[in-house]
Amino acid sequence: MSVFHFKYFTIHQSNTPLKVGTDSMLLGAFAESRSPKKILDVGTGCGVLALMMAQRYPSAKITAIELDENSCIDARKNFQSSTWSNRLQLIIDDFFQDSLASNFDLIISNPPFHLENVNSINERLDAAKHWSKRNVESFYHKCAALSNTRGELQLIVPFIWYEIHVDYAKRVGWNLYSKTLIHGNSVKVNLRTVLKFKRIVVDQVQLSELTIRNDDGSYTNEYQELTREYHGVSI
Repeated sequence: MSVFHFKYFTIHQSNTPLKVGTDSMLLGAFAESRSPKKILDVGTGCGVLALMMAQRYPSAKITAIELDENSCIDARKNFQSSTWSNRLQLIIDDFFQDSLASNFDLIISNPPFHLENVNSINERLDAAKHWSKRNVESFYHKCAALSNTRGELQLIVPFIWYEIHVDYAKRVGWNLYSKTLIHGNSVKVNLRTVLKFKRIVVDQVQLSELTIRNDDGSYTNEYQELTREYHGVSI
């Protein structure tokens, strides 16, 4: 699907290797912070998470960074056609190399799915879907440098990798305060984990879970309630 219609904006994604999916919808709906003024979306792709944050936080300025130039064609078009274009900034660069301004209140990311290296004929898709553990370590270091002292970092990762992410985050001063397990259906197989970190020390970790679909394949009431301000049509 080259066009994805949300409730208040439209996503064009014909040039983006990874299309809008449930992961982005979940993270965008779960992501929250107390009146953030500066938000950073790392690896924005077609810009969906940045636009969800622009919708949710009307006073925030959102910076979106993406290395893939073709994805940025879509992101730029999506930003410019939205009602929040004056609050969205797109940077085409490598997150690990770019000299971004710091002091972000909230950093969000739907990072590459796999923690392994692969070789195939589609290098753009490989780069979007695969990270090394060294990338993960560098990611948390860079986020810590860009965040202010009360900043938050929120992302969605495969359940099988979440402990690795938590470990690397802790090493550089990110403290986990919320973990949500995502189940595909009533079988309760853990598919994804939404992780939320703070720079400040937290007393305990908030635990929750969400199931996406009922046994008949329809979306659960809890998923529909979570995403109702973003979906363009009834689901």
